[in-house]
Amino acid sequence: MKKILLLLTGVVILIYTYCPKDFIDVTKFCPDKSIYTVYCKSIDIKTDGVYGVYDNGIYTVGSCYFFEAESLKKHANEIKGESIEFYGTQKAFDDICDKLNVKLCNRQKVADTEMIYGFSPKFDRYIILDGNKVNVQITFDGETIKIASPINLGEY
Repeated sequence: MKKILLLLTGVVILIYTYCPKDFIDVTKFCPDKSIYTVYCKSIDIKTDGVYGVYDNGIYTVGSCYFFEAESLKKHANEIKGESIEFYGTQKAFDDICDKLNVKLCNRQKVADTEMIYGFSPKFDRYIILDGNKVNVQITFDGETIKIASPINLGEY
């Protein structure tokens, strides 16, 4: 009986660890003052200074502090991508890959900017890039880290 209970506990932990989750839930380890951005078809709120909302010609883009992200996301329609940006170090950049269980698909370095494209079992939305499933891009430019899913749809 103890073995079955232990086995079931292990299965529940594996399901919780690897099942797809919401972008905001997965990135809860990021600082509250991080900047959350959502790329979508439209946003059903009027900007009142709390949220920055604009049309970039392809998407409606909404930004806010991370601690307000869930509120902004509730108003977003047909989400195409999300990102979070914050100050960080090379070590933090490397640690994020471990936290997200990223299977590396591509790593690029352009000038002072390092980018990782990969697949994390923690996100459900993905694209196909060079024949691989990609659902996370992590960028480090020497002082800023940006986590995006499925890839960065905005600026670096």
